[in-house]
Amino acid sequence: MLELEVTPDCDLTPLASLTRIESLRLVGKLAGFTALARLPRLKQLQTEADATGIADLASFPVLRVLSLSVAANVSIAGLLDLDLKQLNFLTLQAGSRSLDDVTAATIAALARKKSRWLRLAEHEGWPLQLALPYRRTPGYVDINYR
Repeated sequence: MLELEVTPDCDLTPLASLTRIESLRLVGKLAGFTALARLPRLKQLQTEADATGIADLASFPVLRVLSLSVAANVSIAGLLDLDLKQLNFLTLQAGSRSLDDVTAATIAALARKKSRWLRLAEHEGWPLQLALPYRRTPGYVDINYR
């Protein structure tokens, strides 16, 4: 496991040589994650992202757990383009945005993937407005909880 706080312009390429990392918490970087896709054992990632950063995550072959924070002005629709076949747990903090059509459609589409446990921050308010079955845990709303 590795936890790093970096600057937004930090080059992550040197991390690609740390091939035994299975869990990474990365703070301060919003995009430029493609070098991390070369980490063959990276199964868990906690990070922030902008729209470009969300697209970068598409190249992570073995990622199983993703904790993602995005700002209110970042569209989460890009999450639908991620073809992370092994991803089975997504925690999303989405900037306390209101429940707009794009957010509702994205969450509904993610929830349709029954193999994925989707955890949404309860404080955002909109998870409870969704017409999806959910389970409450302290501070979160869990969809497809197993």
